[in-house]
Amino acid sequence: LPDLILHCPQLRYLFVSACGGTTELQQPLRPSGWNTHSDALCKQRGPLEEFHIEHMLEWEILAMGTIPANRVIMTGLMQDDLHKSFMVDPEIFPGLNFLRYEPRDDMPSGGEPIQQQFHAILKQRNVRWKADAAHIYATQR
Repeated sequence: LPDLILHCPQLRYLFVSACGGTTELQQPLRPSGWNTHSDALCKQRGPLEEFHIEHMLEWEILAMGTIPANRVIMTGLMQDDLHKSFMVDPEIFPGLNFLRYEPRDDMPSGGEPIQQQFHAILKQRNVRWKADAAHIYATQR
C-alpha cells in the first residue's frame, strides 16, 4: 500500500481496515533516520491529511508506518500492538502531528512503564494524542 500512495499525489484521506489473519509477518527493521533518506516516501510526496487504521497488528502498523500523515486515527487494535509499533520504530508516520486512538481499559502487557515510554516517544516528536477514537462503523450510525 505505501508504494501505491506514491502514485496518488492528490490523495489526502485514507481509511484501511485489515481484518486479516493473526499470522505475524516479520517486517525488516528500518535503520534509524530512514525517513530522512531521499527514497523515503515522505521525501517523495506530501503527508496525508488523515490516515485511519482499523484492525491491524503490530507488523501491519509498522508496514503502514512509512506513509506520511498529519493525523493518524487507530481503532480496533490490541493495546500492545499500538505501543510496540512506536517503540520498534519511533519514526513511523512521518509528519505526524496528532494521534487519536481508541480508549482501552486494559493496560499494555508491560504495564505503566510501557505506556509511559509510548507517551515519551510521542512527546519527543511533538505529537499530540487523545484516546477518544471510535470505530468508523460506530460513527456512521
